[in-house]
This record gives sequence, C-alpha cells and structure tokens, in this order.
Amino acid sequence: MLNLKSLIKRCVYGLICGILLAVAVFFIKAICNDMEGIIKESLFVTQILICGIMGMGFVGISQIFSIESLSILSKVIIHAIVQAVFYFTLAYFAGWIPSNKSDIIIMLSIYVITYVGFCISYKHYWKKKIEEINSSLSNRRI
Repeated sequence: MLNLKSLIKRCVYGLICGILLAVAVFFIKAICNDMEGIIKESLFVTQILICGIMGMGFVGISQIFSIESLSILSKVIIHAIVQAVFYFTLAYFAGWIPSNKSDIIIMLSIYVITYVGFCISYKHYWKKKIEEINSSLSNRRI
C-alpha cells in the first residue's frame, strides 16, 4: 500500500540529494577548469532544478515496490518504464540527450543494460541476505 507520508519524505530526500549532486558536479567542473568563462545564472538554476526534480522523482518512483498486490516482476517492469519515461523526458528538456535517433537508441540501450545489471545485483544481494537470516534462524533452533 502506498503511504503518502513516506512518499513525501522520500521525495524531499530525493530533491535534496539531486540538488546537492548537481551543485557538486558544477563545483568539481569549475575546479577542474572544464567550464570556460562564466555560467549563466539561468542555466545553473535550470540544471539545479531539473536535478532536484529528477532526484525527487527517482526516489518517489521507488514507492512502486511497496505495492503488495503486485508481483515482483510487475513492480520491476512498471518501475523500469516509469523511470525511463521520467528520466528521458527531463534529460531531453535539460539538453542532456541529443535529438538524433541513433544517440537516443544508444542511450536507451545503456539504460536497459544498466537497469538489468542493477536488478541482477539486487537479486543476488537479497538472496544472500535471506540465506544469512535463514542460517542464523536455523542455528538458533539447534
């Protein structure tokens, strides 16, 4: 079941993390002299806001996994699709994605490969955790 209070907390946390990450990237790029000249304030503010919205959205979208009536496969598919639509829409308007088709296909491919990699990693992580818990419970019984 979706919990509104938890969703709001997660979204605020995501907003803060997104903004801090964007500021850190700008700061690091400025220190490394990759930024030539002065950055327009409107560009800086726009990028910071988009990163904040993106962080808020990513954390909020993860609430899908708390819906108990859906199977894990349904949750993963819904999460992957909603997250991709959310990210690619914002990234396109932020100017992070070129508008030609071949680059979009490459970026979608990278997204799918990365998402599948994370899913496999989390599956193995939680399988190991469950085995550890079961092992500790069986040791208590003996």
